[in-house]
Amino acid sequence: EIQATRRFRELTFDKALFAASNGRSKTSYSLTVFPKEAKDIAGTLLRDGGGALNNKKTQAVYNSSINVILLKEGHVYLDRRMLKKNADLRVAEALEKWESDAKTKRANMWEYGDVVEDED
Repeated sequence: EIQATRRFRELTFDKALFAASNGRSKTSYSLTVFPKEAKDIAGTLLRDGGGALNNKKTQAVYNSSINVILLKEGHVYLDRRMLKKNADLRVAEALEKWESDAKTKRANMWEYGDVVEDED
């Protein structure tokens, strides 16, 4: 069993969740998944974008998203095309920093270095 799959199951199995759409491309959807109890604050965060990251309460909720947890732990990487298309600049910068931190720590998928080719 892959570590990322196991961790995703730990974070989501038998739990009430709230998913919010961040956008879509021709072939995929981008979702942010939160614990259900974070639904109201998550809605504010998604409406207000990066400005909401200045508020400690909404920042804590954003950090509780399954997406951010998996990114910080190095189980997933950012889809830069979707990020550039749909994310607020401050949100994008925070996500890129967390991914970079995981790479620096060589966490999980980054254990042997950068496994993703630059798309620029």
